[in-house]
Amino acid sequence: MAAAHSLDDDISCSICLTVFKRPRSLPCGHTFCRKCLQRHIDANVTDDDTFGCPLCRHEICIPDPTEPEKDWAKQFPVNVALQSAISAIRQLEPREVPATQKVTDPDKHTMRLVCDTLKLYVKFLQGRMKSDIERLERCVDVSAAVAVDGIDRKVDELIEMYTAAIHKEQAKMKKRLETSRLSLDREIFNLFSQHREIIDDAKRMIDMGEHLLTSGKESDIQYNIPKFAQMQQEISDFVNAVRSKSKIPDLQIVFTEVETSDKLSVDIGEITDAEHLVRTLLQRDRQANRMTDTLIHARTLITNLTSDLESPLVKSILVLEGKGQNASKIIVSDWNNRCVKWFNSKTSALRYTFRLPGPPRGLAKSCDEQVVVVLPRQKQIVYLNVQDDVTLTKTLTTEKEYIYVTMLPGNRLAVSGWDSMFGDGSIDLLDDGGRVIRSLRRDLIPCPRYLVAKGLSLVVVSRKLQSLVCVTPSGVILWTSRDSAWLRSPIGVACDVEEFVYVCDDKRNCVVQLSRDGKFVRDIITHQGELSKPQFVCCDRDNLYVVQSNGKVKIFTWSKCEE
Repeated sequence: MAAAHSLDDDISCSICLTVFKRPRSLPCGHTFCRKCLQRHIDANVTDDDTFGCPLCRHEICIPDPTEPEKDWAKQFPVNVALQSAISAIRQLEPREVPATQKVTDPDKHTMRLVCDTLKLYVKFLQGRMKSDIERLERCVDVSAAVAVDGIDRKVDELIEMYTAAIHKEQAKMKKRLETSRLSLDREIFNLFSQHREIIDDAKRMIDMGEHLLTSGKESDIQYNIPKFAQMQQEISDFVNAVRSKSKIPDLQIVFTEVETSDKLSVDIGEITDAEHLVRTLLQRDRQANRMTDTLIHARTLITNLTSDLESPLVKSILVLEGKGQNASKIIVSDWNNRCVKWFNSKTSALRYTFRLPGPPRGLAKSCDEQVVVVLPRQKQIVYLNVQDDVTLTKTLTTEKEYIYVTMLPGNRLAVSGWDSMFGDGSIDLLDDGGRVIRSLRRDLIPCPRYLVAKGLSLVVVSRKLQSLVCVTPSGVILWTSRDSAWLRSPIGVACDVEEFVYVCDDKRNCVVQLSRDGKFVRDIITHQGELSKPQFVCCDRDNLYVVQSNGKVKIFTWSKCEE
């Protein structure tokens, strides 16, 4: 059982355990007898004239170390309130009451002593409380003033830092704008190269004709008439073709503001231009008619060509178009064998196998024709240069496990990932260093998986909705395709240069073609076209590449529809 607590315990020195004699208070708030404190200082003072409080070990400095050491305890303030309370309590100690003052009623005498004692206790507590309150309030005032100085200093640093960063971002955005403008000017110039050639040929023919009319012989005129008639027909056909084409849409360079977030950011916005539209216009005349032509099975590529590999599990396909006489390069990611494989598009021969630190998933083509590979388990995105062999050029470390990737204008990446914390997926936009620029709202496209760039927007497969969603990088939905009659289980998705969309449906065992605005066009490849369980699809100029669940790649080529 605990010992009874007495009043002396509250007014006793913790060193000598007796009632305080000439109490002195330290800055930490603890009080000791002057002699006890002096003995403690003598035994514990350090070379830098400091000592630790006997109770809390708080470091105490000698106010004036130049004074005699034997008087150092005197330099600390007297606890006046405590000393007054001790004197008052001492007066309550039992003493002989004169006979003339004895109270005849013992109960009244006892009550008087209790009341007097309580008054002294109250006086002592009030003094102690007032002293402690004043000390604590002084501490709060001093620490608050120090904190205000720290806040002001930090704010000044942030203003200076972010002002410099904003000006740097401003200069970078203007430089990017100028680069986009110059690039677009070059593409516009290239768009009308055929016009200029026709005009130059016509002008040369006009000069020759006028020369023949003024000074040429009749035989020369007769000899050149067929040439002039042929040139006239060619120019007439070209003019009629120009007239029949729809008006070229207006081109714009667009500045888009970055959405605000709960974090400090110096992102000003992003610049997008219409260069992709000009490239599309340049290539349309060389493409098959996507609305009427058919796809014919050309050949099959077997992805597992070496006996020492496991059964392949192809998770993505990409085609790098060949230049000149060079064949295109077919790139596939093999999950089971932790590698990417490079095949020759003409011979279907395996050219190179590049081992990776983890199983790869999505593939994309960077602006400089490098292959971008997602390694979800390693939380990495790697860049590969595919020439005569395959070399690793860059590795990005990401915060999330991303699974599929596509490239947007400005060398930005759009990635989809699975988030185990929220039980759903997400779509993030990354810069060329792998940092998140923006994240689309999770409720915008639930459970996103496969995605592909379509001009300046994204086409995303939502496995939860079993639909395709076209969305801008800023989160504006342009269209949604939902029709269970023709789209039951969408998986891999691709987009051609004319921005037609192709998606694999493994339940219906076909590849579906959608228009630019997401409307169903037709089943462009079915199981009757030697197709089985399509998983992924990829477009190049002349062919469509379809990955099947068995790891085989079916290559289809466009064929003119017979009228």
